[in-house]
Amino acid sequence: MPDITNIPAQRVPVVDDKNLMTRQWYRYLFNLFSIAGAGESPISNTDMLLAPDAVVANPNVLSYGPSYPMGYGNGAGGAVTQDTSRTTGVTINRVCGRITLFSTTIAPGTFASFTVTNTTVSDTDVVIVNFSSGATANRYGLSVTEVQNGSFRIQIHNIAAVGSAEAPVINFAVIKAVAV
Repeated sequence: MPDITNIPAQRVPVVDDKNLMTRQWYRYLFNLFSIAGAGESPISNTDMLLAPDAVVANPNVLSYGPSYPMGYGNGAGGAVTQDTSRTTGVTINRVCGRITLFSTTIAPGTFASFTVTNTTVSDTDVVIVNFSSGATANRYGLSVTEVQNGSFRIQIHNIAAVGSAEAPVINFAVIKAVAV
């Protein structure tokens, strides 16, 4: 943990008589470097020059505190519509977005699954899915059944006692994660 160091006073020179950085300024700048992640942070040097509101727009930065929302900014998402059947795969190379499913009837108690090809996904990531619209409440179960490098699988399960023709819209978000 870095030592807590205040900004050096205005009277403290940045360099000493040997043209070396003074101890006070070195400690201050080193602590800033450590706090910023010592080179391991997703925040770049360019981001450090920006005001906090501008940094939040960086998709690598999740949140600065309770007054900033967590998630992705404009331009991070996309949309795709499934063709021909509920088992037809789709391609959407975005970290979040919407998938409109093919309109068909799923018999009671049956499953349908499809692959989402997505180059932003790694096998260590977590993919979250939920219904946005177009699905009757309490009729379907929805889950991600597999995550691989470059794709994930979504499974929809008709848990109702009846089938009905609907074209549900699914929201998804990829949470970047690592194993180590």
